[in-house]
Amino acid sequence: MNSKLMTLRPRLLSFLFVFLLCRPAAFCGEQPPGSASRGTSDAEARQKQAQAELVKLEGNVNDAERNHDIRSLQQTFADDMIYVAYNGVQLSKQKLLDGLGQLKISGYSMKNFSVKPLGPNSMLLTYDLEVKGSILGSDLPPRSRATSIWENRGDHWMLIYHSETPQKHSLLTKLFF
Repeated sequence: MNSKLMTLRPRLLSFLFVFLLCRPAAFCGEQPPGSASRGTSDAEARQKQAQAELVKLEGNVNDAERNHDIRSLQQTFADDMIYVAYNGVQLSKQKLLDGLGQLKISGYSMKNFSVKPLGPNSMLLTYDLEVKGSILGSDLPPRSRATSIWENRGDHWMLIYHSETPQKHSLLTKLFF
């Protein structure tokens, strides 16, 4: 074997040994101590902040619907918003606003929130919605699972999608909830 290679080989092995001993994270995909927890806690903090903001905005939407505050809803609903009602009817922003006068809500509550990032500027918000009210004289389903997609456009969040699925007591509800 070449004598240069023979003298270089122990040095190379020593270097690799020391490097691996001192920097195992570099080969295992890990981050230096403290940095992973900082990144995770920063991401968790941002998600909690976004959740709090979106829950507040969703409550504002429900208040505006209850109070027939069309101006507030016009500012919150994106022009390309899609709304899927509890009965499966899909409405545009304008159709929803046009029919708002037919909606009578005497109370509501929201709970069991979950937020999931969908991209750098959009978030999925789901929650349980209890409503006491009617539309066109027919009672609204008292309990629904609501789903909203919010998109940050410029400097504010816009509601781009909302749907409500009535919750009915069934064997599945008892088993899983």
